[in-house]
Amino acid sequence: MYSLKVKLFYSLASFFFLVWIYLNYKVFFISSDSMLNTIKSGTWVVCNKSEVTNIDDIILFNYNNFNFIKRNKGQSGDTLRWEEQKLIINGVQEKIYETYKYTYMIDAKNLDKQNLDTVFNIPNLLFYSKNKFIYNGALYHFNNLSSLDGISVYPMYTKGLSDKMITINTNNLLLDWDCDFIVPYKGYTILMDTINIQIYGSTILNFENISYSINKYFTFTKDYCFVIGDNRMSSFDSRFFGFIPSKSVFGKMIFKF
Repeated sequence: MYSLKVKLFYSLASFFFLVWIYLNYKVFFISSDSMLNTIKSGTWVVCNKSEVTNIDDIILFNYNNFNFIKRNKGQSGDTLRWEEQKLIINGVQEKIYETYKYTYMIDAKNLDKQNLDTVFNIPNLLFYSKNKFIYNGALYHFNNLSSLDGISVYPMYTKGLSDKMITINTNNLLLDWDCDFIVPYKGYTILMDTINIQIYGSTILNFENISYSINKYFTFTKDYCFVIGDNRMSSFDSRFFGFIPSKSVFGKMIFKF
């Protein structure tokens, strides 16, 4: 028989352990496809409550009173560039995970789906219209197709609807501006010219709580990060709503089930 003191010790230890779990970890249900094929809709994820993250960590954050899950692709002070559907981070191409999902429109000219399936061995093709197909899959298939004569391939951005493929407006900072840009940090000063308004304007209006003046200098008061969903063509992320404050990050995924 355990003594009363031993029972009390184990009861208190269990209580404080549960309190520690509650304070440091949280479980979330994912209902979005923006992280396919890494995290599918209907998955539960466990995250530790932390604002400290690294490049390629899968993080949870709050934006506009909604919780999001994305992959961290840029820390404060990092220099980024969007190039050929890939992100260049401080001059080095990002790590491309096999679970990344891309969506492309294939104009096969005089080839039909059977030709593409058998001759070029391209999986996951969906019929769109005569000699045009939608492809969902890995990036290397896009690279292989782009080099073939008689086939045109271009990215197709969607609203993330699983039952419909709806092209959306790609008027965002990464697709429209072929330039390097820096993830803002506290004390970072920029001239608000046309390009910087396009890149940083929404971030300033959303999170700095200060208006900016055209062709005047602006200094950031917070640290930020840049996030992208693994489902590259169907993710609402920093390419559209801009950078997010580092302090809006409330967790880093440690496992899923």
